[in-house]
Amino acid sequence: MGGYRLIKVNGDSMAPTYTHGKLLLMRKFPSSLKSLTNRNNLSKSIINRLKVDQVLVITAPNFPGVWQIKRLKRINYELKKIWVEGDNPNSTDSRSWGELDIKNIVGKVVLALPIIR
Repeated sequence: MGGYRLIKVNGDSMAPTYTHGKLLLMRKFPSSLKSLTNRNNLSKSIINRLKVDQVLVITAPNFPGVWQIKRLKRINYELKKIWVEGDNPNSTDSRSWGELDIKNIVGKVVLALPIIR
């Protein structure tokens, strides 16, 4: 895949699951996901690994290039589209934008790091 990266939650769209400032470990998907027109096998491989209720890191239409953390709610396998929502009902997500293309997936959250006090 694309390696691992630590990310920090910014905002409350995933509260109460992940609150502002929480550190998460993300497994990045390959950067070649961005050019899926030539990569049908890769897109099938990625979409077949997705599971409803996984927490994904995505780029969204309202802030291109900015990573957002959302929960996967639906997968449209035929169109290679996903529906994502924040755990907070006031989150801006697919309820506003509609389905996202699979190329908007940056990675998936694999671990929330414990807070050490």
